[in-house]
Amino acid sequence: ELDYDGLLIIRVYDHPLPKQISWNEQFLKMGTWQVPIGITRNREIIYHDFDKSKHLIIAGATGYGKSAILKLIVTSLIAQQPQNTELTLIDLKGGSAFHRFRHCKQVKYYSRNPETAREVLLKVQENMNQSFENVVNNGFEDIKEAGIKKRHFVVIDEAADIADDKIAMSIITDIARRGRSAGYYLIFCTQYPTAEVIPSQTKRNIIARLCYAVDTDIASRVVLDESGADKLPDIPGRGIYKNGIKRYTVQSPFISNQQIQSIIHEEKEVQHDNKAPTNEPRRANTITFEEV
Repeated sequence: ELDYDGLLIIRVYDHPLPKQISWNEQFLKMGTWQVPIGITRNREIIYHDFDKSKHLIIAGATGYGKSAILKLIVTSLIAQQPQNTELTLIDLKGGSAFHRFRHCKQVKYYSRNPETAREVLLKVQENMNQSFENVVNNGFEDIKEAGIKKRHFVVIDEAADIADDKIAMSIITDIARRGRSAGYYLIFCTQYPTAEVIPSQTKRNIIARLCYAVDTDIASRVVLDESGADKLPDIPGRGIYKNGIKRYTVQSPFISNQQIQSIIHEEKEVQHDNKAPTNEPRRANTITFEEV
């Protein structure tokens, strides 16, 4: 493994990075905004802390782990901060990745096509502006200083499908530029990492990037500002996480749909079960109808 920080650093390991890492609850950091990104050769778990690096770009070719890591991030946020997490999920691949989260109480807006994505982003921008004004008008720099615990995450899977929508892309850039103060954080994901899909202004406001295997050196440089992702082995979940000057080659944990379901089941607003009704009220205010 080669690295350079003024000197050329060569590391030689006696064991390979695992080809697959199964997710387990030990990856969770309850009560924090840290989500697991992957494990290094040294068996160090790398976390992305949204309270330090507000936004995240994720890229990579089809089948190498983008949707899997998005589901892992969303599940981790719901599990760790169920009362303070608010989500906008925009799944432009037809809803296959995010549909299971749709009825979670943390999800405020949901879209599965480019037409409604713009409407959702306009609502998000309006909410963000209100939050921004409330924070600034009360004399605070950001929501953390204001003591506001809630965070809103705008998660976009396959942003290339709205790259031609100038209004939608301008809102995304606005979220990347001003969202951090208002508590609106962007997770921007695409399998087509080009300059048109990831605008330079958006990219400059997001220093944290996670890139799985891509087919060209140019694609790697668009995401990471350096080559490397084009040389990754043909292993799903193998990626490069870069945050500022720190760079790690990682294997991302894989979480199954069954594990996701077991975690988010209690967070769904609409549940159907075959349990017999009890006499205990489920809400603070109830009306009981009795046949007479």
